[in-house]
Amino acid sequence: MNHKKDHQLVQQVLDGSIGQKGFMAFQERLRREPELVGLYRQYALLHHVLCEEYEGQLLTRKPVPAARRLMPVWWMGLAAAAVIALLVVVQFWSPASRAHDKGYFATAGFSEDAVWEILGKQEGSGLTTRLAQGAIIRLQQGQARVTLKSGAVAVIDGDTELGLVADDMLRLDHGRGRFRLDKPGGKLTVTTSSFSVMDLGTEFGMVSHAGGPDEVQVFEGRVELRLPDGGASQVLAAGDAARVNKDHTIERIPVTMARMPKAPPRFLPVFEEHFEEAAATTGALDQHHPKVGQGTWRVTRGNPTIAASRLEGADFEAFFMLPGKSLRKEAPILLATMETLEPLRGKFHTDGWAGMSFYQGGKELLFFGDGFGPEPTWSLDVKQDLQVVVPKTPLTGPHTVTLCYHRDTGAVSLHVGSVPLGPAFCAGKIPPGLEFDEIRIGASEGASLALRSLTVRAGDSSEDAN
Repeated sequence: MNHKKDHQLVQQVLDGSIGQKGFMAFQERLRREPELVGLYRQYALLHHVLCEEYEGQLLTRKPVPAARRLMPVWWMGLAAAAVIALLVVVQFWSPASRAHDKGYFATAGFSEDAVWEILGKQEGSGLTTRLAQGAIIRLQQGQARVTLKSGAVAVIDGDTELGLVADDMLRLDHGRGRFRLDKPGGKLTVTTSSFSVMDLGTEFGMVSHAGGPDEVQVFEGRVELRLPDGGASQVLAAGDAARVNKDHTIERIPVTMARMPKAPPRFLPVFEEHFEEAAATTGALDQHHPKVGQGTWRVTRGNPTIAASRLEGADFEAFFMLPGKSLRKEAPILLATMETLEPLRGKFHTDGWAGMSFYQGGKELLFFGDGFGPEPTWSLDVKQDLQVVVPKTPLTGPHTVTLCYHRDTGAVSLHVGSVPLGPAFCAGKIPPGLEFDEIRIGASEGASLALRSLTVRAGDSSEDAN
């Protein structure tokens, strides 16, 4: 591999100064040269940092990946110098390239339960961001809908990594995605490590997992499946599916994937309480009506009160009945968010507990907050006579924390933030299929809990959603 030319080639890909033929040749090399893939990833990470430092673009709140933190210092310096030098040359000699580099050709929207990070140039906030050529989406959970300027649409489900090579070319590094192009005369090519699929006006799905064969499944229209280096090719029509085995043979298989959802995932509020909005109704929590939810709070111990734009109580318990079938087949994912504050009296972290629980038939099934024990950290209690799950790195003090529970799998995780979610800092599992009919907030003797807001949402972002 000619390192100098490859460094220049990768930078051309990232700054948009390479033509379509060059992209095609670059994509072919990526499929057969692991060293070039590694180089491209390193430059994408560095490009992300340079865009933030030198161009002042607004980036999402996602953390810098571990891969960048572990990059050797000497390599960071050389690579940074090379990229800056190339950027200066490109900007000086090519105004058209400079204008193209400032443009974005894709928009990504994420479900409310999504956790992701983006490598490369981006601009956005909340659940929507614009992406430039060369960007890579790493979706850890949830769902993302990517709309290209060409009109092509990709829907990916976590855990998936998708690279935006060009306006008409995507790269599925791993995971699963569904793709559609309705524009007459348009084209879309999606590649994996073992084959490329050219859209001939259709809707199709693809799966790529390490250690297993890559698959393509056609829902509508036709695609052309091509093996690299001039290998075999096949045209697949609606209802056809195939996978490429390790010996580079193409094997027909049944269609098993669900089609692309017609609409983005929806998460609807099951329960919603904003205590800062309830300041005019200062008083006891008992018999208080929430903003969303049928019924009133039932305080069984202590005297939590709403005042000064907050709810606060020490040594108390309060319950609220959830509507029947809050979780169901059409909405199996639950998101519960507590926005906590520093208590005016007492402490959140004690040897006791303070937080939120979920019940079914009078039995506590799940808890998050400050759990029993001396560890001053947010934690997760999945009950079942199991130990409290604490994070590797303690999370202390007041935070907005969201619990994500998937009824179909029993997976439970804790995330900093509400929308968008931060990466899970704590995870556990309860028996699949459990539903909840009641929530409880409270604190044990000697502990306090102060809340600004409390919400419970239900929805679905899984592959079969919509």
